[in-house]
Amino acid sequence: RFVKLIGANLIGANLSSANLSDADLISAQFWDFNLTSDDLNRAKKDAVANIQSAIDWEKARYDPEIRELLGLPPEPSKAETDGEN
Repeated sequence: RFVKLIGANLIGANLSSANLSDADLISAQFWDFNLTSDDLNRAKKDAVANIQSAIDWEKARYDPEIRELLGLPPEPSKAETDGEN
């Protein structure tokens, strides 16, 4: 079931049994909250599936942790790309 938590204040919330896979968390505040690693693992898998369903997802820029989850190689360093010109 889809839940809208846009702008929600979840500071200190216990979300250890929450299923947030269909939650809209735009601008939600998360500090000092409790989540289990199982919830995060599922969230990561869902995020990877969502990203990989996009057209040309491989061409986007991601932070190193997300690149690893997506199975992409590390981005070349600025020094490496400057040497290509």
